[in-house]
Amino acid sequence: MSQYTEKSAKGIKGFLLYSPFHKSHFFRVYDDKDKRQFKDYKITAEDIEVKLLSKFNSLIEFDTGENILDYSSEVVKRVNG
Repeated sequence: MSQYTEKSAKGIKGFLLYSPFHKSHFFRVYDDKDKRQFKDYKITAEDIEVKLLSKFNSLIEFDTGENILDYSSEVVKRVNG
């Protein structure tokens, strides 16, 4: 059997990312001292509480009933000039 260490995830700040190669999400935690260093975690829990902190994202609801979480229109305007 493999050895492992376990610590509580409560209060850990990270990023939920999507891999188009694996067609799945994963959780990335950057090193506090060196942002070039990070650890990626495979997500196996079925329900994870999430609090969105970025001012650069918006919840967008279309009249077709489709709802998406995406970059805000302000971000898109700045990128597209």
